[in-house]
Amino acid sequence: MKIRRGWILSLCAVLLVTVLAGCSAKEKETVIGSGMWPEYTFQSAVDTAVTIVYGTAGEKSETKSRDISMNPEKPILLYYRDVPMEVKELPKGEKGSDGTVIYQEQGGETDTQIFITEGLEEVEPGKEYILFLNEIGAVLSPALLLPVENGEVKTSGGLVPDSAKDSNGKAPDTMTVEAYLEAVEAAVRSSS
Repeated sequence: MKIRRGWILSLCAVLLVTVLAGCSAKEKETVIGSGMWPEYTFQSAVDTAVTIVYGTAGEKSETKSRDISMNPEKPILLYYRDVPMEVKELPKGEKGSDGTVIYQEQGGETDTQIFITEGLEEVEPGKEYILFLNEIGAVLSPALLLPVENGEVKTSGGLVPDSAKDSNGKAPDTMTVEAYLEAVEAAVRSSS
């Protein structure tokens, strides 16, 4: 009987500790930001981008922040993670000595908050993408983060050269990576 009572008391103590631990753990606050993204034509995206890279996403860094305000007394922090993109092709820009281009993915997570940028998909490590990046390595707009699967670029955002559109002006949902990169390279040459 004493052994049974001991087991019951031990079980109650474990349950009490579990309940108290659950009560003290706080859920992280999710902060969703939205931006006004400029619209680009295929040519204007090629012209505006400082870097255009086709590569494989690496492991993301810890979340970082920078002040994007014009007033140092009232900082506005932008949270991001650096994602090394292992370069497969680089139609425009320069890669680092390690063969990567750093993509600054907006969003991230701290001890207390999760930051999400509405409309901007997160890249997945190990997956391939074509990215049109600005001078700090951020994507120009969500439509300029193009996933690549099985050698096909998902162009459902409509960002394709006019030559790829059908007679009604409709953009294809996918293009081969080779055809898409050839179009990018031709657009880069025509801007020079």
